[in-house]
Amino acid sequence: MPPSTRLDGAIAMTSHDPLWLERLRQDAKGSFAALGWPTRKLEEWRYTDLGPVAETVFEPAGEIGASSALAAIVADQDPASDLAVFVNGRFSAERSRIGALAPGVYLGSFAAWSATHGEAAEALLQPTAERARALTDLNIGLFSDGLTLIVPPGVRMERPLRCLYWSEAANPIAVHSHSHIALGERASASVFEIWAGAGGYWSNAVADIVLGEGSQLAHTTLQNEARTAYHTGSVVVRLAQDAQFDGFQLGLGAALSRREYRATIAGPGADFSLSGSTLLTDRQDGATVTIVDHTAAGYTPADKRGTTSNQVFKVALADRAHGVFQGRIIVREGAQKTDAGMLNKTVLLSDRAVIDTKPELEIYADDVKCSHGASVGDLDEIGLFYLRSRGIDPETARRMLIDAFVTEPVERVADPAVAAELRAVIAARLAEIKE
Repeated sequence: MPPSTRLDGAIAMTSHDPLWLERLRQDAKGSFAALGWPTRKLEEWRYTDLGPVAETVFEPAGEIGASSALAAIVADQDPASDLAVFVNGRFSAERSRIGALAPGVYLGSFAAWSATHGEAAEALLQPTAERARALTDLNIGLFSDGLTLIVPPGVRMERPLRCLYWSEAANPIAVHSHSHIALGERASASVFEIWAGAGGYWSNAVADIVLGEGSQLAHTTLQNEARTAYHTGSVVVRLAQDAQFDGFQLGLGAALSRREYRATIAGPGADFSLSGSTLLTDRQDGATVTIVDHTAAGYTPADKRGTTSNQVFKVALADRAHGVFQGRIIVREGAQKTDAGMLNKTVLLSDRAVIDTKPELEIYADDVKCSHGASVGDLDEIGLFYLRSRGIDPETARRMLIDAFVTEPVERVADPAVAAELRAVIAARLAEIKE
């Protein structure tokens, strides 16, 4: 039986869909069946093998009852933040904690929003050239729910938002989440996503982010899925004039993970900033893929506003872990005064760890400032010697250097509570790494 048909049982959950969504789902499933699973023959998937996912028979994601692990992580969330909880892909109102919102702000379930905003949701779910195809098609065909955050023009969300995506099941399940974040002109928000769970599952997430003129979004992601899980995520960002996206991702979990960012910088003065850290052990396989497309052609000598982007990713791999970084910056014809940079640094903590890194520039304008680079090496021997000369034992010295390397990008996270939590999670994972 072809892998694409194994997941058709999940469609039973969506039999109550309106006609427009049912049609979109059928079209998306047909597209996925025609395309098939992404393979390593595709350049963007050259270093990631989805075979383990394609060969697994997944059941539809159902609801779960009381879970001590879920209760603990919900209780541990910062009380000063709004909290939206999604369990096996569905919004859990009883576990969420959302305070009073400014007039016009929508914060809640994507399924509930699309039920009352069918025309907008239908337009959002239409295929576009900016999206990855196969897994996005599968997501549209099977998604159950996700986050919707809509902030009207001029509104600044006073409290940061935390989104906990929890998956849990006794048998393998497929969880497809679809989210939509839209900020109006000069609006601002801060979103912290946490992906975690227990058991064996596949979390396949798609997020569409639209930033209006002069808006600002801080978007932080902690991917800390169960070690027996699979995680694939696609984030599509479109920035209008003077919009700012400040993103960070920390990748620690899942047996196999791949997060993809596709940004279209469509307005002059817009800025896309994305940094991240990855720390993998055992036989974990983790990939980060970025495509940043500078399309804005509105630069004039009078205002001197080109577009900017900056990417910094650090990867530390222990044991037999495999890491991937594929980054591409595109500067379209006419997108003058673009200033774009991309850097990937990797530390191999074992002679059996492997990294595939491929930063690329694709430039069609002549008045730009672009750079890209990658480095791969071992821990700094001089640094180790210095710490040991100060009386620090070898294991502690090694852990200190790894911690400093991995946590450096965390300093870019503006929210101090979130940054402290990320550092604590990294420290806990470092405690597991042995010589």
